[in-house]
Amino acid sequence: MEDLHSDNLKKTIDVAAKLFALQFGKQLSREKIRWLYGLLFESMIDSIATTGKYKICNFGSFKRVFNKSRKLNNPNNKETINVDAYYTVKFASSLRLKNRLNKIERYKIDRDESLGEEFEKEL
Repeated sequence: MEDLHSDNLKKTIDVAAKLFALQFGKQLSREKIRWLYGLLFESMIDSIATTGKYKICNFGSFKRVFNKSRKLNNPNNKETINVDAYYTVKFASSLRLKNRLNKIERYKIDRDESLGEEFEKEL
């Protein structure tokens, strides 16, 4: 699983570097792109911690949720366990993402095919 994650991260970094080069005519190193991704995720974490939410258009939103303290019973030894209150993050996917995952084509993005072909040549 970790290899798959690192492969996806490498591909994402490569695409980001090529997009940056196409847009600004400059090359970025992998280290700088990793640093930029780090900034992105830090800003997401800060936003969730301070405002309780973070939204990515056409992807989904993250929301901070409070779970109250409660008592649980261990079924093996009948012992009662106290679970402290804590915050967690919930993710709600956008309609576009849900439809894409379920292969509903009517929400497909209209793309300019000539731009897509040019971009694929650059990759």
